[in-house]
Amino acid sequence: MKNVLLTGTAASLCLSCFSAAAFAQDGDDDARSESGLTDVIVVEGYRAETTQSAARINVPIDEVPINVQVFTKDAIEDLQLLTQRDALQFSAAVEDKRVRGFNTGEFFRNGFVHLSDSPGFTIERIEIVRGPTATLNGPVTPGGGINTITKKARIGDSFGQLGAYYGFSEDSRDNRGFNVDLNVGDIGLEAEHGAVGAFRFVGGYQQDTGFQTRTDNELNAILPSFQFRPFENTVVDLEYYRYQINTDRTDRPFGIELTIPGPTPGEEIPLALAYDIDPRASYFGASTDIEESLEDWSASITQSFADDRIIASLSYNDHNRDFVFGPGNRPRIDIFYRVLPRAGADPDTTDPADFELRRLTENLSLKNDIDQLSGLVTFVADDAGDHRFISGFDFFDQDQRLIIMRPRESGQTSGFFFEFFEIEDVNTRSLNFNAGAADVFFTTVLARDREIKQKSGFLNYQGAFFDDRLHVLAGVTYSDIEIDQSDPRVSPVMTEVIADSEEWLIQGGAVFDIIEGIGLYGNYSQSQLPDLNDPDFSQAPPVRKGDQIEFGVKYSLFDDLIVGTFGYYFIDEEVRGPDNDRDVEAQGFDFDAFIQPVDNWMTVFSFSHVDTEVTASGSSTFVVGQPLVDEIPNKLAIWSKYDFEAGALDGLSLGGGFTWTGRAVRPTAAAAQSVKTLNGEVLRYNPVTRLDLFAEYVCETPWGNEMELSLNVRNLTKEDNISTVVPLVPLQGGVQPNGDPYEFDGSVEFMLGLALRY
Repeated sequence: MKNVLLTGTAASLCLSCFSAAAFAQDGDDDARSESGLTDVIVVEGYRAETTQSAARINVPIDEVPINVQVFTKDAIEDLQLLTQRDALQFSAAVEDKRVRGFNTGEFFRNGFVHLSDSPGFTIERIEIVRGPTATLNGPVTPGGGINTITKKARIGDSFGQLGAYYGFSEDSRDNRGFNVDLNVGDIGLEAEHGAVGAFRFVGGYQQDTGFQTRTDNELNAILPSFQFRPFENTVVDLEYYRYQINTDRTDRPFGIELTIPGPTPGEEIPLALAYDIDPRASYFGASTDIEESLEDWSASITQSFADDRIIASLSYNDHNRDFVFGPGNRPRIDIFYRVLPRAGADPDTTDPADFELRRLTENLSLKNDIDQLSGLVTFVADDAGDHRFISGFDFFDQDQRLIIMRPRESGQTSGFFFEFFEIEDVNTRSLNFNAGAADVFFTTVLARDREIKQKSGFLNYQGAFFDDRLHVLAGVTYSDIEIDQSDPRVSPVMTEVIADSEEWLIQGGAVFDIIEGIGLYGNYSQSQLPDLNDPDFSQAPPVRKGDQIEFGVKYSLFDDLIVGTFGYYFIDEEVRGPDNDRDVEAQGFDFDAFIQPVDNWMTVFSFSHVDTEVTASGSSTFVVGQPLVDEIPNKLAIWSKYDFEAGALDGLSLGGGFTWTGRAVRPTAAAAQSVKTLNGEVLRYNPVTRLDLFAEYVCETPWGNEMELSLNVRNLTKEDNISTVVPLVPLQGGVQPNGDPYEFDGSVEFMLGLALRY
């Protein structure tokens, strides 16, 4: 195993900020500064040798007793991954936001909680840290956390890229966009220690007509950042991020089913089947836009002392997000429907075929304002760097405001329910419709404010023993969570404490190199965080606490031709709250391998298996003996690239990615966290495969710059069932009377790209 001492500040999946002083250098080992303030993030194509998220400081992956997978910038660009979720489909341990069978809730961005997706053109790399790593990542769920690291200003290096792409598919959907990435590495005056400032601007625009997500999206984002080094031992980083997306889901098949009880006890029949109409009518129908905007400010200062034996950092992040669901986009709160006469229909008819369904769910707006402050001190205890102590604090304060407006008719004071038509042999108790066309207006029915405060302090130790053969990690975290809630309609000044929890969380683990290239590891870890999966603030949030035991092997074989990790784990989660108690056990394994038989051929392979089971429950949502809906029982992912380096094909690269997802658990239409059953059997999605291929050609322009032409062909398997129709919303879905999911034909997608670099 390698012994690479890299001191400095880096991201943690807790609320510590990733200091841009530890900016990724993409494999340039010579970029390490003599002061130690700038970490080297070693990357070789698709292989990352170091991690920022598994430890409070940047360390080699093979030296931490934690299971980590990294998506590099090369993989993101080669596969034309437009968002972080798009990238995560190629990780076996992840499906959407679910890691090891547990929903992670939110992503992290540069170590801070982030409430939105990040466009692919802003991403430097994505790190998946598996398990409830408490002392490193306090608020992470028992399954783990996902940290997106963005592109930041880089002192001493100037470069630029201008890219554009156009995509189209067999079903006439298209996709287009452009992006720019410009870094000026030597702004300001020169000092004895070199350049004192750098500026980087990253920005782009994307527009599609349902190209991948089957929703119409239009987004733009800008990411300017500065890095200053006024003194040799001081680095200051500033960043601003602005993100705007508008989504139109009109007439798209939605992953949430509308059913009515069937004639057989326990059977549910899709609405479309009862009416003998288009099967897609059983899913959410015509709907309006979702608008989302986000502003994010970050600042950090990093200072080294005592010949780099002590490095301290203070970081602040202000995160503001506005999110508006239009009518027809509320998946989990009350849903209202009305049936309107079809054009030309007899006004006195009672035939259901003469009517059409219109969905009039609530209009919701949700505003989040998050302030995060973190401090970090790294102390190197010896000259060899074999013993390091990392201590610090994290303060997290999130203000949420929720406003729900409900459709009503003039004069109504109750819900918007209407009379339903009788259908022979069908119990119609679950739905109500109206054949009239009265005017509808919206009125506020719920307005709540919630403040989530989490304070934590930690002390970690990392050490090496026995000639660097044993690497030890141990630490303790104090975590204090408090959640206050108020209703401004009732009393804007009165608040109620609805959750309060203090915990001491521990973690310990070690990697021992039994022979060169083979290291056995084990760890025990804990975590706690509030469960905020209640969109209408109707319940007091329970607190989730996770414990994990994991054993495995980290290997580097045949002179680094095959490098990877195998880990087997046991997870226990306890959720305690006034309205939602449960215990869950999970066990499984992850296998990852980076294979490079020759310098110009790289392959990444991963396979994951997990079994989850509810072992105790005080809630009707979770049934003892059933799995979690977030379980990913089996998933395999492979992506590969071959570069031609000689002859007529010099500059050409060919590659692709393949995923297979096993029979994932199906949620109910009523609650995203409830398992869907039929006659006592747990229903699951059919297995899904996906195959993407790409070709790239890089050449030099007459002006001496580099130009890249690319072609990506996506979804060659043409599989597109309800589990993959809308990956950006909670995955739910309908069921045919025999228990099988509805399946819609997918389409092959093509994407042409052009990039100019200097």
